[in-house]
Amino acid sequence: MTELADHPVDGAERALAGASVLAPRRVLAMVALVRASDFVDSRYAAVLEAVRARFAAGLPIDAIVVADACGLDPAEIQTWMYDPLPAITCAGQYASIVRRRAQWRRALLLTDELLDAVLRGDRHDLARLAADLVRLADELEALERPA
Repeated sequence: MTELADHPVDGAERALAGASVLAPRRVLAMVALVRASDFVDSRYAAVLEAVRARFAAGLPIDAIVVADACGLDPAEIQTWMYDPLPAITCAGQYASIVRRRAQWRRALLLTDELLDAVLRGDRHDLARLAADLVRLADELEALERPA
């Protein structure tokens, strides 16, 4: 396992947030499966969610209005948009990286809960959590399969 919670995920998250402001229609179509909870950095999640909300409402999207919606500095969002310039065509790949890393973090959390269930001797929780971990492993396998 090479991608855990402490792994630097800033690049993919930042690129996905920046790309969503640059080209919302194209990016949002590619990242439908990414959830706010998939992000390590809540600022990037807030930007993606603000872009989604404004796009759904038919409102204009740029760094200033998105920053206002998120309580962030527009200059910070502009930096994400252009330094380095995210490739809009890679937004699906950025989303995949964010999603895969989020699933690994979920696996770590499930493992902790599983250990707690073992220590408590709770067979019901143990069975439920083991099934959740198997399902998550299947999802990870699907995410890591080459497209």
